[in-house]
Amino acid sequence: MKKRNAAILIVAAGIIITSIFFIIKSDIFKVTGISVQAKKQAKIDTLEITNFLKNPDFSADIDNNGIPDNWGEKPYNSKTIKDKKTGKYYLHIKNDEPGSAIGSQKIAIDGRQISLLSVAGYVRASSVTRGNQPWETGKIQVLFFDKNSKQIGDWPEVGSYTGSFDWKQVKKVFQVPRATRIVQLNIGLWNCSGEIDFSHFKVVPNKPLPRDQYNFVINGDFEIWQGWVYGGSADWGIQYPGYNGDGLLFINNESNMWSFATQSIKIDSTKIKNIKISAWMKIKKIVQGEQPWEKARINVEFKNEQGVRLGGWPIVHEAAGNFDWKKVEQAFEVPEGTTKVELFVGLLNCKGEAWFDDIVMNAFGKNGEKIVGEDFVKTNTKNWFTFAPQEIKPGSVLDLSPNLQAPAGKNGFVKVKNDHFYFENGERARFYGTNVFGPQLFLSKNEASVLADRIARLGFNIVRIHHLDAAWSDPNIFDKTYNDTQHFSKENLDKVDFFISELEKRGVYIYLDLLVHRGFKEGDKVNDHDKIDNGAKVTGLYDGRLIALQKKYAKDLLLHVNPYTQKQYLKDPAIAMVGIVNENSLFYVAQQPWLPESSTNKLNALWQKWLKKKYKTHDDLDIEWSDSHGAPLLESDEKLNKGTVRRGKTMLAKYRPTEAKNDLREKDTLQFYYELEKKYFAEMFKYLRSIGLKSPVAGSNHWENIEFDIKANAGLDFIDRHRYWNHPQFGYGTGVVFDNLSMIKYPEKSIPAILAAQKVKGKPFVVSEWNTAWPGDYYFEGPAIMASYAKLQDWDALLQFSFNSPRYPEVFSDNFDVASFPNVVSQLQVAGEAFYSTGITPAKVTVCEYVSDDALKDLIKEDRGVFDKPELSLVTAVSKSFDKAPNNYDPSLNLVNTYIGKKGSVLKSTTGQMEWNSKKGIITLNSQKIIGAIGYLKSIPIEIANINFTVDTDFASLFFVSKDGKPLAESKKILVVATARAENTGMIYNTVKTQIIDIGDAPILLEGVKASINIKNSSAGIHVYSVGFDGKTKQEITTKNKNSAINFELLPSNQTLYYLITR
Repeated sequence: MKKRNAAILIVAAGIIITSIFFIIKSDIFKVTGISVQAKKQAKIDTLEITNFLKNPDFSADIDNNGIPDNWGEKPYNSKTIKDKKTGKYYLHIKNDEPGSAIGSQKIAIDGRQISLLSVAGYVRASSVTRGNQPWETGKIQVLFFDKNSKQIGDWPEVGSYTGSFDWKQVKKVFQVPRATRIVQLNIGLWNCSGEIDFSHFKVVPNKPLPRDQYNFVINGDFEIWQGWVYGGSADWGIQYPGYNGDGLLFINNESNMWSFATQSIKIDSTKIKNIKISAWMKIKKIVQGEQPWEKARINVEFKNEQGVRLGGWPIVHEAAGNFDWKKVEQAFEVPEGTTKVELFVGLLNCKGEAWFDDIVMNAFGKNGEKIVGEDFVKTNTKNWFTFAPQEIKPGSVLDLSPNLQAPAGKNGFVKVKNDHFYFENGERARFYGTNVFGPQLFLSKNEASVLADRIARLGFNIVRIHHLDAAWSDPNIFDKTYNDTQHFSKENLDKVDFFISELEKRGVYIYLDLLVHRGFKEGDKVNDHDKIDNGAKVTGLYDGRLIALQKKYAKDLLLHVNPYTQKQYLKDPAIAMVGIVNENSLFYVAQQPWLPESSTNKLNALWQKWLKKKYKTHDDLDIEWSDSHGAPLLESDEKLNKGTVRRGKTMLAKYRPTEAKNDLREKDTLQFYYELEKKYFAEMFKYLRSIGLKSPVAGSNHWENIEFDIKANAGLDFIDRHRYWNHPQFGYGTGVVFDNLSMIKYPEKSIPAILAAQKVKGKPFVVSEWNTAWPGDYYFEGPAIMASYAKLQDWDALLQFSFNSPRYPEVFSDNFDVASFPNVVSQLQVAGEAFYSTGITPAKVTVCEYVSDDALKDLIKEDRGVFDKPELSLVTAVSKSFDKAPNNYDPSLNLVNTYIGKKGSVLKSTTGQMEWNSKKGIITLNSQKIIGAIGYLKSIPIEIANINFTVDTDFASLFFVSKDGKPLAESKKILVVATARAENTGMIYNTVKTQIIDIGDAPILLEGVKASINIKNSSAGIHVYSVGFDGKTKQEITTKNKNSAINFELLPSNQTLYYLITR
């Protein structure tokens, strides 16, 4: 899965739910709290508490082959042993070398009947040594699968084990997702070495756990992992027993990093005046980080409805050193405007061990009265309809594949000319596409063809082949039989070749990635290969051995002949572009404190060399490096001749202390990073050209937009960037935190506003990853908005991440999969016409800012808008230039006053085709071939050209798209796309709707749009039809003709997102 390499090592927390909503039957219930628990308790008591496992004590081994009955079929270095003292059996697993040795048992469990499951057993270990990755340990794992054997959620564990310890009992209670039909218990060693023993396991239904109605914290006693998410060190979990009861939270940092469990809690400041938080905690060998606040801590953040923090980070308790269990507590006044509190428990960029239990948050009203905590929420889906998946039929009104120019490459290689991409035949090359990554690149030939068909019919004309090299992906491009990453798997490469050929024959071009998430092995002869981040983050930009391996990989891949196209990849004109390295930047090093010591030492050595070249001697450096008062910056232990001069912090603005100063150390460090990064890109670019690559090449594509980094990338053929809205926090999947905000309300922070300012004059601009991610209420807003404003900016390629499914899934679970969401798919009908057709026209005025070298050396200000005005990106085309040239921002253009309304709430494009009204939360499009609106449309009359409509759905989109190439006023075939929310059946959220408590079950439900539409100056010959998801017309919609106008209604009962107007 997508892979974000952020400052925190992300660890998925799993699917979560509070026990008071223990669902035994599949009936619909009202979420009301303690009363629900009482109602369900009677049903729980009727269950027979029986161990679901077969052969739970491992005593049966009929074949005497070392594999206990019911615990697997293939050998996994195991044997059953009878303890001579106790007479009890146990399972012994031993790996002399790192490898996977895993026993498993599947259990039929229906999530509609059982929602809490207790897993308990005994484990001991001897010399278990962690593998290259944090998750490569001994462990007990519990996985959930639906009726189609598709995994639900993440990889929850009873525990993860390393080192040596004697027998201990372990226990954990899990929420069973509603869609579950199979539970799989896995035990053993995950790609690591050592010995581990297991004995006497028990898997049983768990009764509801009592909850204090006045405690606003869900599962503050950690009896079950519910209501929380976690990110940080891999050495964490719920331990048994707790300080009180069965569970507690344990976190261990072996090095400085952020490791926290967090929970979002609804707090309404109009009703609640104060909160009081108490907890029990214990710490051991906590070593404070560089800053005084970097300790073990419990703290909160108060936030308003927009997710903006109110005030600082109020601390319940923080500490370093050692102490045994003690109770800590603190009371806080709730700031005005608060709608939620985020509670954090863990280690803030420090190392050591900490234990937490019995966390309580009480709330008090204005008169001191104790407030009852609210429970979970469910979306009201009473009038929604069941989605019946259908694939688009060839030739139907929804089939966009005729817009593609097949086969890809027919117009020659893509070239760079006049800021843009052009084919060799002189035609402008513009791409609207998606990403396919990891395991989906290695499908069977039949499934690859189905996937390619689906991609083409949705109008994508380019696919980024991403994560071919990913260490987490099984399969990947490498041959597992080698202890290195220098040999390709013939079988897997053949699958990639076939998929690419299927795309090309349909007119879909290829963006080929090189280094993405490669995990180096011992045979690669890389220093600290097991400690370097996958994808060689930072280190791969300057380490000679890693650069040599990157060149070899590029050569092996690009010179490879695809047997299905009979072309080498570097000679294939369908390879539209190539990226050297994914999401890598030296300017992000301050946010990656886990860089291996050997990598840090190499970087420091290059830094000392750079300083000596610039300053010659230590005395010269000491004189130059002084502050504004003449005081030296060098500390007494810093000597240039000894190579001990430290680099600057170069922290991003969002992490930087307010007192940070922009001294020469900082400026020189930024210049050093720029020169080193530029050197790497130049070396790789020169090599790729030397082996014969013709396609345009980009450097990297970080999501943090730092101007010096962008300048380093500007030395190549084009600029590539990444950006997300509502990106999941604390992992991927369902056990995450999400903002659940529409970017329409935040134009200055929106994806198009931020990315537009990263375009460099004279370079094509590509966004190879973007998304408005699931879950939430607004994720379908992305395609129409992004495509329209990308066209205003005249960008060259826009690729939404990602496309994973040959067909629709039964349940939503992937944060990014465009192919999963029918409401997102519907918006592609608008996006394709807007971006690479003539639906939206580019701005005629481009505002370009010259960024000087001195400005580049200021303290980093990531995501800075052109002239510090991000809203300009939504009005006209913008760019930046690093070549000395006059700024062309002429105040006489009066862009701000003419096109930006009072207080910036209304942003009108210079083309007159788009208006972004953040106050109302509505974006409207008005062009010859597309008109419509998206946002908070309920009860707001919209009039565009000769069409007016009123929508009776809270958040929706309604667009009219010409399907015969003619202006809408003349078109005889107009597609109406009416889209709103979608969810799994029975989804449950936390009280602020920023975490999923239960993912729900099939079927997927769609909210139908209700609207009244009036088309003026229309003839009586107009007919309106509902259109099925396969693109075929279903039934005619009744129309009324009055005063040369046609009126008709869109109703949820039509059970569709599409309508067709003909005349």
